[in-house]
Amino acid sequence: MDFPGVRRSLSGARETVYRRALSRLRERKGSVVPRETIDQTDGPTSAATPRPHDGGDNSFDLLRLLAATGVLVSHSYSLWNHIPDPLQKFLWGRYTLGDFCVYVFFIISGYLVTQSWVSDPHPSRYLVRRAVRILPALHVNLLLSVFVLGPVFTAATLSDYFSARETWDYLQGILVFPLKGGLPRMFETSVYPMLVNAPLWSLRIETLCYVLVPLLALFGLLGGRWRTTLVAVALAVLVEAQNMQWQPGLQVAVLWMEPTSMVGCTAYFFAGSALYFWRDRISWSGRAVALFFVIMALAATFAPSPPARMVPDPFLHALLPYCTLYFARLPTRRFLPAAKFGDLSYGIYIYAWPMQQIVATLAAGRLSLPAYIGLSMAATLVSALLSWHLVEKWALRLKPGRRQSLAH
Repeated sequence: MDFPGVRRSLSGARETVYRRALSRLRERKGSVVPRETIDQTDGPTSAATPRPHDGGDNSFDLLRLLAATGVLVSHSYSLWNHIPDPLQKFLWGRYTLGDFCVYVFFIISGYLVTQSWVSDPHPSRYLVRRAVRILPALHVNLLLSVFVLGPVFTAATLSDYFSARETWDYLQGILVFPLKGGLPRMFETSVYPMLVNAPLWSLRIETLCYVLVPLLALFGLLGGRWRTTLVAVALAVLVEAQNMQWQPGLQVAVLWMEPTSMVGCTAYFFAGSALYFWRDRISWSGRAVALFFVIMALAATFAPSPPARMVPDPFLHALLPYCTLYFARLPTRRFLPAAKFGDLSYGIYIYAWPMQQIVATLAAGRLSLPAYIGLSMAATLVSALLSWHLVEKWALRLKPGRRQSLAH
């Protein structure tokens, strides 16, 4: 016999129990758990893509992919004929397209890495997750550069190449990230001879940011909206002080980083981190994003050259993180599945420059700029696909599990 009323009552009771359990879990976590969960990935190097309340439909993968591609396109202008990219011309040489793309990477990384830490604030598990995301693919890249690309594209004899100190200095990057940019007599006909992989400089800064997250949390400076915002603002003020001709002649003793780049990128990282804590308290407005682009365009168009080097910076530090995460949260995954063939952004980032150098060397000036960009992109995509499917995807399986009660 069928009892529809009883069925409805049981269904309502189950729903009530579910809602109460969900509410208790939210209170234990201290945040709105179901709205965002974490993938097994994090940042430029990253892969922790949040899953918002829309069920995971967002644009983090797409935005990282576009940023990696933007770095390749920006570098193509320099590697093709040592000319500025269009955005660099428009902004009086203050920023390149590649600069903006790197900042976008750091903003996303700050947001996602902070999310990863808040989800499981265990230092050793956190550091292992960061290491298995960034190091295996980088190590393979360095080994291929030294033992495959080097012997093929060096103008030196193999005995001279392998006996040169520069070869082994470059390989030491496996331990402390690449400190030297060149291999002996490699890419000699290029606009940038010997320079094997220029973009790797940013990985040292990102590693510093990874280490700072648990350290700041330990001292109570990361873990709340206002405290994390204070860190981000302090770093942004330091960047502005450097822009006002205060240029300390110091080098960081451990990671060998140029101070201006280090502070600038770190400021964007912690801006993304601060916005993670504010994500449910601020309004994500397309009008505010449009206003940002109008302000930047007006500042770059009408300000005379010297002030224009300064005017956009405060707006950038205040609004670029907001705009980046506004676009990252847009629901595009269903019709633009950027990660359909894997998370390729990191592979594109670390293989683009070597592939561009190879194409430039083999073409010997015979390619137009569009053809050069197209061939470089094709070679880089193949390299990124191989890196993801042969190295990165398998390395991610080594990530430690999260706390059992809050596992995603």
